[in-house]
Amino acid sequence: MKKLLNKYTKNNSFKLGAKMYLIFLLIFFSIVSSHHYFFIVLAFIIFYAIIDQNFLTKSIFWGLVSCMIIPALVTKYNFTGNHTFVTLYMAVLFLIASFYKKFACKILELNARNLLCIMMLFAVVQKSLSKSFMNASSVSFLNLKGGFFTHFHRFFPENQKIINSNNQLISEQTKSIDGLSNVVELTPVNWFFEFNPSFAVGLILGGEIIFLLLLFVKNQYLRNTFFILFMIGLIATRIETGFASLLCILLFMQARKDHFVFQLTYIGLFALYISLILSKLGYH
Repeated sequence: MKKLLNKYTKNNSFKLGAKMYLIFLLIFFSIVSSHHYFFIVLAFIIFYAIIDQNFLTKSIFWGLVSCMIIPALVTKYNFTGNHTFVTLYMAVLFLIASFYKKFACKILELNARNLLCIMMLFAVVQKSLSKSFMNASSVSFLNLKGGFFTHFHRFFPENQKIINSNNQLISEQTKSIDGLSNVVELTPVNWFFEFNPSFAVGLILGGEIIFLLLLFVKNQYLRNTFFILFMIGLIATRIETGFASLLCILLFMQARKDHFVFQLTYIGLFALYISLILSKLGYH
């Protein structure tokens, strides 16, 4: 354990954050993503890493990575998920930090916090303006499809049957235009507690608002404890592995001055999410 901690302290937050980001880029977009242009990024990263052991700190490396993510955004812009935009923003962030090596860690810390703030602010605004979310209909529908507590389904065989039946009904309804005009009654999914969609809406929205506010709190223990619980909550409920992996990297970088235990926890959570991607569990 002591040797592991010594190895950890020899790396600064820039190098550790960059390694985590590149692991995500290599694994996530080579296995899960539908953006075929990312094979260029993959080939370049491997080639550059082989010939230059200090490639993580080179501006040209991050510049080319940033430029080569753009084709995926242009060709499939209407179908591109939020995680792809965040991936590009983070590549640009590493590019900027690589120009100012002396202040690289501080640049990452400040801008990681800014990115998290923007992401959570838009998440709160988007949900607040969505009628289907605020009236809990989208949350209720997601639960009927098995969108919550996915990996707990194996402990509830009856729920698995109900969810499969609901998904089959939804699939049949959406096969034709005439089917969309028909009303389909879906069977409620029963957990070990009564699922209240309205309560879930308040919990989700409240959690994101607290997350946003805590970004401005200096108390590292209060701030990071909530962030860690927030990320664990994602694992238990939605397991959105791709976006959550990026959140872990940003949370790690914003904790540059905080206790190393928090930093190691974010690395551990990142490793967990990456393992879920590799084992094809959860969502992206």
